[in-house]
Amino acid sequence: MILSFFKWTSVFMGIHFFMFKFLITKDLVAPFVYNYHSVNLLFIITSFITISVLYLLSKKNNEYLGFIYLGFSTFKTILCYALLHEVLGAEGDLHQFEKFNIILLFFFFMSIEVYQTSKVLNKISYKSKD
Repeated sequence: MILSFFKWTSVFMGIHFFMFKFLITKDLVAPFVYNYHSVNLLFIITSFITISVLYLLSKKNNEYLGFIYLGFSTFKTILCYALLHEVLGAEGDLHQFEKFNIILLFFFFMSIEVYQTSKVLNKISYKSKD
């Protein structure tokens, strides 16, 4: 499960890096408030912690795992907004591309978390039927 997380993260980060290195002009990246590597690292760390905790708790056959995931995702949303509010709360066209980049990363990592959580929940539900 953790290996799958790193596989998908590596593929996405490779594509993301390629886009920023070769396809996106420096004019779009110049007004960025946050370094996009730092934003990537923030999402990688928070998603890794979420998936790791869910995986460790699944070993105990915890029936509240879905609620724990909802708590983690709510906390992650609040944390990301608190750390990135300078861009996310900004008005005007200057930070539009950076907002789009942050939202894209947020949804990508959230989808990985949802996929991994559903795999864990299905595994627990399958074990309980036996």
